[in-house]
Amino acid sequence: SINANQETDTVISLNMNQNDYHTEYSSGSWLNQGAGLFVDFHFTDGCRVNHLKISGDIKLGLFENNKLTYVKKRTDPEELHIGVGGFAARTANSAGTVSFDGLHLENIDVYGGTMTGGAIGYIDGYSKAGRNVSFTNWTIQNENVTKWVNNDGSTGGLVGWNISYGILSITGNGNSSVKDVDRLSVTTHAQSFSTAAAGGLVGANDYSSVKVENVRAQNLSVSGKNLRDLGGLLAAVRNSDSFMVNNCKLNSAQITAQIKNEFKYNSVNTGGIVGYHNRELKISKVTLEKQSSINGQQYTGGFIGHSAGNVEISYCKENSVNIKTDMNWCGGFIGYLYHNCTTVIKNCQENNVNILGRYAGGLVGTIDGNIQASYVEFNNVIAVTNRSDTKCAGLITGNATSTDDSTKTPNKVNGYNILAESCKTGYSSNATV
Repeated sequence: SINANQETDTVISLNMNQNDYHTEYSSGSWLNQGAGLFVDFHFTDGCRVNHLKISGDIKLGLFENNKLTYVKKRTDPEELHIGVGGFAARTANSAGTVSFDGLHLENIDVYGGTMTGGAIGYIDGYSKAGRNVSFTNWTIQNENVTKWVNNDGSTGGLVGWNISYGILSITGNGNSSVKDVDRLSVTTHAQSFSTAAAGGLVGANDYSSVKVENVRAQNLSVSGKNLRDLGGLLAAVRNSDSFMVNNCKLNSAQITAQIKNEFKYNSVNTGGIVGYHNRELKISKVTLEKQSSINGQQYTGGFIGHSAGNVEISYCKENSVNIKTDMNWCGGFIGYLYHNCTTVIKNCQENNVNILGRYAGGLVGTIDGNIQASYVEFNNVIAVTNRSDTKCAGLITGNATSTDDSTKTPNKVNGYNILAESCKTGYSSNATV
């Protein structure tokens, strides 16, 4: 353990530029190394890391004229993941539980690698041993996490990539006067489209359960170019046993996906909470507000870009939010609901929300499954399409796709106790958000 019995912070200021040693590349390709306070953080079950405040610069990459260039993936021999993190490049060859309590990332810039996080580059899934990692009483203030990659890699404010085969738990301070996140920027630039991702707290999550609760964030920016997944809290959660987001508030969040014209028809998932998930998800008591904006490409939603699993959204709010997609599916809470999946939305409110896409819906852009809505309030919500070929817009959904495919359950739209005031839906050729 580190500082297990200490009650005050140990302050660490880093000035690390691995490029100074030219150890990261050979003939223009990267070697399998990482950067952080620790490169490989091996822990035993019950390990505790308490009261650390980390600041400064951590850089790993190919620098030309002080600009970090993208990673050229090596194929012979095949390149492994390169982690960069303020605390550790990766957790490696460990099993059991490690807890971080009182970790503070302040005035810190983290650059480079392929799996890049403010605290941990990636939580290793080697041998599928099961690594349980928890963060409590943490803060992020004035942090930038940035990297350039070819077409793969993941970036997050706390963890770049999580493939722990265990449980990742992130719990805020639970004090409304404390901002767990203030002035955080997470960016991934990819040269071409494949699997690159960026998330406010965590990038991609695979084969791991995730729980995020009691997080208060303001002035949060998550952006990228040619990415598959972007999310305000998490980029994507795939093949998880459980996924829960509870009692969180995001103020002035800016989630922006850019893409080259040649990749614009690819499946880009952008959400205010998570870009993509494919297992059951529960979101409760979450608020997105204060001129937050979600600017996506194909699948774009206020909370979820692409939902490929059952989802329940309850007691949630959106206030003064703009949501738009340059391509197809755009919804107030969910951009697109996959076939044979069910969404339950109850006791939720949307106030002063603008939604613009080819298929624009106040709750869901397009459903290829089922939606059950109850006790939902819309106030000054505008869902508009500017595409004359479809003219699909609605306050519940912009499109309920019908199908003759026998493998797909016929779609159902059910609801009751739905109130709307000063709302508009429809087609406008010159609509903008």
